[in-house]
Amino acid sequence: MHNAGGVAKTKRMIRQAFESQIAGEGFSFVEVLTMCPTGWFIPTAEGPGYMDDTLGQVHTMGELKVRGA
Repeated sequence: MHNAGGVAKTKRMIRQAFESQIAGEGFSFVEVLTMCPTGWFIPTAEGPGYMDDTLGQVHTMGELKVRGA
């Protein structure tokens, strides 16, 4: 979650998870990946690029199981 689009998509996914739980459709789990340039020991300005290039390739945003499918 390193730009406005990622924040909006994360917000939608969290809302869908809550709606799924309320509807009794099963267990919902949302994992959010955010920047931590301090823990990565890189300059703050390089955080979004590092996250996208390094972590974004492994942790892609999406759903494992879509409702109704």
